[in-house]
Amino acid sequence: MVSNSGTAGKCARCHGSLSRELSQKEQKRLNELAEKYQTEGLFPDGSILQISDKSEIVSDQICFLVQDSIFYLPEKALNDEQMLELIDFYAKRDYSVTAQGQKDADITNASVDDVTEISQEEALEKASTLLEQLYRIDTDTLAVETEHDQALDGNGETFTFQNFPKEQSYDDIYTINATLTDMAGNESNATVTFSVNRFGSVYVFDQTLKDIEGTYIQNEIDVKLKEVNVDSLEHDKIKVVVDTNGTPRTLEEGIDYQVQESGGNGQWYQYDYTINKSLFAGDGRYIVTLYSEDIAGNVNENIDESKEAEISFGVDKTAPVVIPIDVESNAQYPVDTKAANVTVNDNLVLDSVEIYIGDKKCDYTVDGENYQFNIPNNTKKQDVTIMAVDAAGNKTNYVLNGILVTTNTFIRWYNNKPLFVGSIAGAAVVTGGGVGAAIALRSGRIKIRRKRK
Repeated sequence: MVSNSGTAGKCARCHGSLSRELSQKEQKRLNELAEKYQTEGLFPDGSILQISDKSEIVSDQICFLVQDSIFYLPEKALNDEQMLELIDFYAKRDYSVTAQGQKDADITNASVDDVTEISQEEALEKASTLLEQLYRIDTDTLAVETEHDQALDGNGETFTFQNFPKEQSYDDIYTINATLTDMAGNESNATVTFSVNRFGSVYVFDQTLKDIEGTYIQNEIDVKLKEVNVDSLEHDKIKVVVDTNGTPRTLEEGIDYQVQESGGNGQWYQYDYTINKSLFAGDGRYIVTLYSEDIAGNVNENIDESKEAEISFGVDKTAPVVIPIDVESNAQYPVDTKAANVTVNDNLVLDSVEIYIGDKKCDYTVDGENYQFNIPNNTKKQDVTIMAVDAAGNKTNYVLNGILVTTNTFIRWYNNKPLFVGSIAGAAVVTGGGVGAAIALRSGRIKIRRKRK
């Protein structure tokens, strides 16, 4: 239950009006978290709900009523998240006020005489602009009351910065430089550096890794990438895993991979990883996964879809294999068309297959690893070439030489050299009647010469 009483307490740390007094335990914890907020970059996950009317109060949340500048707190003790939201609200509003003060230096740095010359309308205009920037409030809907007070709070001024939008582009390292000057001319300077880190690490690939991502290569390489984070990583929580054909293995730093840290001192931290190529020496499919945790508590993983930085590739040093099934070199087939079958496979991924009969590319059908094609009738012997290429670019050219497909008995007899030569050797030489017969071969044709006795 939230108190709606107009009686407000004070927050020593936040310099604001609260709907109830903080307990000593709450105030102590608030101071501890405020210190971690400034020195360690400990930020809340959410933000305070800003309302324009008491009817909008949510009982279990901190609500800020803009018109009264009162924080309405839950009656139960504040948790760490709520305290961080309260601290963050003031810190961000302070930042915004400082930035606006720099833009309006003609007013904030002017003499007292100059300030007194500003009209009420001008002052209201500038105040409205500031309210819109700080709280995104439409001031046209507000009833404005003004009062003039030249007395200054002896404790100085409080500046609150508006929270950054929860978008990845706002993750960065920020530095606030503050210079305060009193009426006597005494000057104080302070610098605060902090990080906004809500989305964790960013992963950067070099061009070589970009080129092989999602592809197959013939030779193993060192895998190199960068992990960049606005905060430092917890070294004992860095883990590199290589999955080989579905089997993961956690790598050892200094043996399987090396990591070099740089940055800090106001710069983003950078971690350069080199994963030894010996891990990718065998044929297979590889996925490299990085796990880390930064000091802000963000758990980072490069295979997170939002990172779009998965490392996956294949190494294939083995060319495809072609195996003839029912066709062979230097064979004769007494048919009009020979239906031929060959098996083509690869140890990983087959990319393309082309089949040529002579110098003409022919069509084929595929059933799994079986490739079927037709060798047409021809009076001459034909060579068949099967060209297979895998995803890594390994090539195989398998040639079947001297295939004769014809139903012509004489052509088959003539091209069957053992049978043909044997037939010639067995031919009879006629010696009677004064006429002998001899058979000779010239230019692939049969000629018969008569010889007188």
